[in-house]
This record gives sequence, structure tokens and C-alpha cells, in this order.
Amino acid sequence: MQSNAEVTAADIARLAGVGRAAVSNWRKRFPDFPEPVGGTPTSPTFPLVAVEAWLRANDRLPTSTPLDDLLRVMRHTVAEVGPIDEAVRGVGEALLAASQSRTPTPSLPAELDRAIVTAIQDVSPAQVFEFLLERLLDAQGKRGAIATPQALAELMVRLVDVSGAVVLDPACGTGWLLHAAAAAGADRLLGQDINHDLVVLTEVRLGLAGVAHTVQQGSLRDDRFADAAVDVVVCDPPFGQRDWGFDELTFDSRWEYELPPRSEPELAWVQHALARLKPGGHAVVLLPPAVAFRPAGRRVRNALLRRGALRGIVALPPGAGVPAHLTLHLWLLRRPDRPGTPRDLLLVDASRSEWPGCAETITELVAAYQAKGEMPPEYSEIARAVPLLDLIDDEIDLTPVRHLGHDAGAVDAVALRVQRDELASVIATLPDLLAGLPDVPTAGSPVRSVAVADLIRDGQVTLHNAGEMIVREGDVLVQTVGARPRATVVTDASHPPAQDGPQTLLRPDPDRLDPWFLAGFVARATNVRLSSSLGTSRLDVRRARVPHLPLDRQREYGVWFERLDVFDHAVRQMSSLSTDVVHHIAEGLATGTLGG
Repeated sequence: MQSNAEVTAADIARLAGVGRAAVSNWRKRFPDFPEPVGGTPTSPTFPLVAVEAWLRANDRLPTSTPLDDLLRVMRHTVAEVGPIDEAVRGVGEALLAASQSRTPTPSLPAELDRAIVTAIQDVSPAQVFEFLLERLLDAQGKRGAIATPQALAELMVRLVDVSGAVVLDPACGTGWLLHAAAAAGADRLLGQDINHDLVVLTEVRLGLAGVAHTVQQGSLRDDRFADAAVDVVVCDPPFGQRDWGFDELTFDSRWEYELPPRSEPELAWVQHALARLKPGGHAVVLLPPAVAFRPAGRRVRNALLRRGALRGIVALPPGAGVPAHLTLHLWLLRRPDRPGTPRDLLLVDASRSEWPGCAETITELVAAYQAKGEMPPEYSEIARAVPLLDLIDDEIDLTPVRHLGHDAGAVDAVALRVQRDELASVIATLPDLLAGLPDVPTAGSPVRSVAVADLIRDGQVTLHNAGEMIVREGDVLVQTVGARPRATVVTDASHPPAQDGPQTLLRPDPDRLDPWFLAGFVARATNVRLSSSLGTSRLDVRRARVPHLPLDRQREYGVWFERLDVFDHAVRQMSSLSTDVVHHIAEGLATGTLGG
């Protein structure tokens, strides 16, 4: 079938698994690279069919999965089903029909139907839709505006008990918070967004998740759940709305805690969340840090504190959400179910912690505070239960770091001793680990090497996107971006090794290819340099080369590479522990907690 679909340079980079700079280089170096057929001089578009033919002819088209094939067919049929976002919706509706064993309506082009049937033979309809949604967000460059990052969504849901609950997100975007709530055991989901297209996408997504839900188009002005009384509200509202409805909503019944100023739309969302809760219900709202101290919102903050609706604020590390440079805040809210004012407010400053590693600590300390009604001392470095009398002043500045004060530098002597003992234990293992590594070079004859692409064609290994597969023991995870990409073998499928950035999964046939042998050679420095695409820092795993050796010789190499991986892990652990110990001792000395 002939297609008139066009793609940008960014689309071509995604097709080939390279950076945009590589595409620019191809255009300059290869006269036969397809000419632009549209777009603008600074952002041209190219014919998809010609681009794919060129990539295939020059061996630059990665090995595709059924999901990749589905995306390719969608691009080819885009003229028949509409823009790519409409194509994703159409495929989503077809997937939803397939998951419910009914005929999809309206019908899609036959080639696209066949691609859908093939894709759902390998993965579930829900996984197919998640893959397509990710690609849609990447293609449109709107991820931050309409999608809460998954790790942040999961943290927000963990901070409240959603098991068996009715959960509302009044600004749901593409449904990341509601999807996380479904995974955590919510009984029913309610979603609302001003954008009709996002409502449709979220409706399909939650339908594929198999949880009862209602998603409607609405806003602060046109609240579709005005009569709802839910157990939990989770919300990542739009920041800095200039026209959120101040004039029309001045006398709205939701403003129980003073009228939100025109310049404080975020405080309107906070009160909207509280108004939709049952008495005793909880809400978690993501807000920019300025909401905690801007003068215009002082009266609302004062009322939230005095009436016990605001129960905590957590400052997150930069990069946890969008904008990535801000230390965004999570406001923990509770609709009061009885008169009275709480005696303190939980303030957590995790802004200097590593994300997403600190998410577990945040979850634990919030749960401990809520269970005991006071701040456990083991979290005193980053959190404090601040008396309301210390907060209610002329400014009502609720920024966490301002109120941690010298207590943030207090050092728990017991915890420090445990850290030092752990560091000493790791250091003690290093001599033996080092002695187990080869240290004398030996001469050897050159060995013929083979590309990973050839191993794939021979069936010795299969290649996958890491996010699409359930990880198994013996899989090789390859970090594909960075100056020094790494590869390691999964030894415990329940706790796969953490990697930074995008990953490729290689699944070797253990009867023909040793996984540690494969991991050791794929990411070696020479291989990275030779297989990276035209000077970019993205590793094309298919081009990496490994020695062509019998299995017994592979296993000999595999033993060395496994020992090297254990040594590398120990060195990294030592570095992390030593940094923490030095920091805590320095803080203790500076604050008088340690020393004379």
C-alpha cells in the first residue's frame, strides 16, 4: 500500500534508534538520502516510505518487534485514520474491543487490523496501548504538560490508602495518576480534563486496565463531579492558569478556606480537591514551590492550617516532575471530620535527595508520622513535625527547608555507626575481590568476531525494548545512552539491576551463548566507540561485536566478567556509603552534634 505519510528528523531518529545529530549527518554525507517534501527549512518533513527504504538499504533500521511494526503501519495508514493522535485513539478503541471480545467500531484499515492482531499475540492489549501512548507523547513533545511522570504518580498514590477507594483526578491529562491508583487497588476511578482528546485517551486506558471508571470533559468552571464525595483525590493541576474562572466563581461554595486570589489558581485547585472529599478523606496535590510562600495566598494558607485541612508538605528533588528544574511540592490534605486544630504540620525536605530513590523513604516517613502522630527521630535529617504556632505569623511561609533549621543537620549517632560499620564491611571485601581479577596480560591470537545482529538472525539471542518484556534470570540489560554505557546480567528477576537511562534487553539462548560473556563484550569501550551511531552517545547494540568462540570458552570469559561486575558493584557501594558518612560527620561537627 502506498503511503503519503511524512516524518520529521526527530521521527527518523526514533525509527533508527539514533540521535537527531546522526540524521543531520546522514543528510550531509549521503547524496541519496531522501529529500524533504514539506515542513519548513528549519523543520523539514520527509516521505516515510522513502526514508524506511533508505534506512533498510543502509542497514540502519533496527530489528523490529510486533509493537514497532504496529507503530510503522500506523504511520503508513495515517492518511486513512487521521493524525497520529487520532490513530492512537482508533487503535486504542480497537484494543479495548478486542480485550472485551467484541467487534471494534469504527473499523480500521485491514493492514492496521492485522498489525494489532499480531501485536496482542505477544503482549496484552493494555501493554500495546501503553507503548503507543508513550510514542505519542514523545512525538508531540507534550509529555510534561499532559503526563505526570510514572515514578511521581506512583509516589503520590502511595502517600494515601487507595485500596478499595473511590479516587478522583480533576485534571487527569492522559490518566497517569488514575492508572497508578488502579494498579494500587482502587475500586472506582473518576477523571476529568478540559481537553476532550485526553479524555478519550484516558477512557480507553482505564478500560484496558479493567477497573470501573468514569472520565468526562470538565474544568474548575464546569465541574462534572460537583455532587461527588470521594475517598481520595490525587491531582497534578496546570500551573499558572491566567484565566481559571476567578470572576465567574467568586461566590462558589468550594472556597471554604477563603477566596483564592486571582493570581493563585493552584489554591483554587487545592480547595476544589478538598470540596470533593468525604469527611476524613485525603488528597495529594502537586504544586509549584511558590504556592507555599507567595504573599497573595497567605490568608488561604492560614485558613488551611487553622482548620486542619493541610497536614503536610513534601519538597521533591529537581527532576521529579515538570518543570524539571523546580523542587516541586506535594501538599498532603485531609477534609476535617471533626472540629479542632492539629498541633503540628509535617514538613519534608527531600530536595537534596536522589530521585527516584528517595520515594521509598518519603513513603515510609509519611506513613510513620500518620501512624504515630509524631515524627520518628530516624527521619530527623529531612523531616520535622513543626508546631502550628511556629508557622502562623505574618508570612505563613510553609517552605519545608525554612523550618528544618539546625535540626536538619542533626546526626543520629546510632545510624551513623551502622553506616560506618557497613562501609568498613564493604571495604574489607575489596582485597579479596581484587585478587580474584586477572592482572597479567597474556598474548593471544586474534579471534574472529561476529555482530550481535548476526547472532539475532541465527537465533542465539533476541533483542527487545526493556520496558516491553517481563525480565527473566539470565537476561542482559544494556544501557544504551551515555559516554560509558554498561551491560549487566539479571541474576534475580524480582530485583533487576538498576540502570540510568534507556535500556535494551538481550535474551541469549543459554545453550548457545553465555550471558556474562555477551554482557562483557557488548559494552566494552572499543565496541561502544565502533557501534555508536556516527559519533553520537547512543549505543546501537545490533552493531556491537563479540568474539566467535565455543560455549566452553565463552563461559571462561563469563566467569571473569561476572567477578568484575561484583567488584564494580562493591566499589560503587563503597563510594556511595563513604559520601554519606563524610557528609553526616561534617554536618554533625558543624551543628555540634558530634565532637568535643
